[in-house]
Amino acid sequence: MAPIEVLFGALILVFALIGVVRGVHRELGVTTVLITVLLVLSVLGPFLE
Repeated sequence: MAPIEVLFGALILVFALIGVVRGVHRELGVTTVLITVLLVLSVLGPFLE
């Protein structure tokens, strides 16, 4: 097993490559929307159960 830093470094590299291919602005918008959805689900999750 590699250290956790290697895993996160690999994820950052993959997201950077996807961002270069698709365009930084589009990836930034998608990332912002996904983070917002995760925040809303984590806050409202207990109320939905």
